[in-house]
Formats: sequence, C-alpha cells, structure tokens
Amino acid sequence: MTQTVRLAGATGMLGSQIARHLLNQPEAHLRLLVRGGDAGKRAALSPLLARGAEIIEGTSLTAPPSTTRRKAWT
Repeated sequence: MTQTVRLAGATGMLGSQIARHLLNQPEAHLRLLVRGGDAGKRAALSPLLARGAEIIEGTSLTAPPSTTRRKAWT
C-alpha cells in the first residue's frame, strides 16, 4: 500500500536526509512542502525530484487555493 508523506524542510540538512531516506521506501510517495520564491533552494531539490518526489508550493499550508503542484521547476 502506497502512503503519501508530506515533508516540510526538505532543503535543510536534516530534512534532505529524511527525504532521501523516504525515497528509498517503495511504499512512500513523497511530497515536499516548500515556500515559493527561492531559486537556490529550488535547485537543492533537483536530486529529490529526479527520484520521484513531488513539490507542493505555497505561501500557507492552511490555504489550499494558494498551493500548486509541480513536478519540475520552470
């Protein structure tokens, strides 16, 4: 059974290690919760995206209309 895991802080040291660990788990579908606007942090997520992680970008986690899903950065 696949489980969706939402992870905040994936651009940090600990969060990126947790993300890599979760991507090694075949039953986990990883969604990275990120704030928009920081190209440097976006670039740091590229290896995670290449391994199947999905990005959920928004300004507030409590405001679903302001979030958008992205598979890759444009």
